[in-house]
Amino acid sequence: MNPLPAWARGYDRLWYANANAVREGLVALVAEAPEPPHALVLELDQDDADVQALDTLGELAAELARHGVALRLAAVRALIGRSGLDEAVSVAASVDAALAPPTARAG
Repeated sequence: MNPLPAWARGYDRLWYANANAVREGLVALVAEAPEPPHALVLELDQDDADVQALDTLGELAAELARHGVALRLAAVRALIGRSGLDEAVSVAASVDAALAPPTARAG
């Protein structure tokens, strides 16, 4: 397993109309990597998220976890606490913080 996390960005917005396509694309990104990353950092710089998007992120986290890959969210401004997603995945204030090794993020 690759000790470095993968970093995904470029999605304008995650919402019900594209949530499944984004999930499938990210799963494919990890599956096609020559050496699977230990984590996938997804930069989501948006103010809100609908229920479908939050549910899909939860599904993505579970699917990646089955393959030993942790989902980390970066630059999230959406209110994800109500969904419980913040308990299932690591949430960081910035991409740099999300890319940092777990020991560096804890301190």
